[in-house]
Amino acid sequence: MTAANGCVVEYQHNNNPHAHGNAYKVSAYQHKTLEEIKAAVDAGLTVHWVNTGYVVHKDRLGQYLITFEPNGNCIGLTDRSGHRLNGKEAEFFIARSEDAAENPG
Repeated sequence: MTAANGCVVEYQHNNNPHAHGNAYKVSAYQHKTLEEIKAAVDAGLTVHWVNTGYVVHKDRLGQYLITFEPNGNCIGLTDRSGHRLNGKEAEFFIARSEDAAENPG
């Protein structure tokens, strides 16, 4: 799916048209709500925030956290009220097989 597309045509020296285009992808794996993110984590799926370096998980106390894997730093998935995400809803996504290949370990 694409959210927007754009294209421009230029003519080269021999009058042959040459096109340049942009497509802005929308991932079907993005999650829009706090409930969907929690459900995905509870189902054992790997959920990321912003990029594959950040992983959402549930700790042994039942808290949902966002951990930056390279250094282990983490914050809560939500603010203290538990109702507002620490991040934009569209920035959360489920890992796909190519994500794991891109960032092994």
